[in-house]
Amino acid sequence: MSTSKRIPVWPVAGLLVLLGVGLYAWHRSSASVDDGKDKDGKQATGKDEIAVPDGKPADLLKFMRKQVDKVREMPPEKKEELRKVLQSVADAAEKILAMKATATERFEAVQAKWAMLRVISQTVDKSTAKGIPKFLKRFTDDKEENIREFAIGRLLVDRAENVGTLNNKEREQLAKDVVAYVQGGKIEERYSVLMAVGQM
Repeated sequence: MSTSKRIPVWPVAGLLVLLGVGLYAWHRSSASVDDGKDKDGKQATGKDEIAVPDGKPADLLKFMRKQVDKVREMPPEKKEELRKVLQSVADAAEKILAMKATATERFEAVQAKWAMLRVISQTVDKSTAKGIPKFLKRFTDDKEENIREFAIGRLLVDRAENVGTLNNKEREQLAKDVVAYVQGGKIEERYSVLMAVGQM
């Protein structure tokens, strides 16, 4: 069983997507373009370009990274197109999780789907946020330690982000769960989650 550690690429990618969308909006007017091209003359994303391909996990991961690069250049006013591209990444990640894949590929797929669901919920469809905890809970007992750590940590962050909606008993339980999480592993491995929860 592999428990190798690696830098979580997809949370970073997700943040970059959000930053890219925001920054792009500063440089662009909201005028619509009827010819299917943006102001730079680039053709809008077609159905074939966002359809999740068949193939091995490595092929799907390549497709996913290409889609994220595409989003960084996408006009923010084209919300439906943006949603479809982000969803294609999430769907490709789910496809990897349904097939025989290495521990590293599965870990990247979990991170990718989480990141894309977050971006979708924060840019084009707030209701998507409701499905994030359900997705993460699938992996809180995963055989791979790094996947378990990721899922449990992000669930804590999710609860902390919604602390304003919690009653006193729920807040006390959250505090206890955070302490138990930090004490249950190496602090250097759980520091980012602790800092994120603290900021909330």
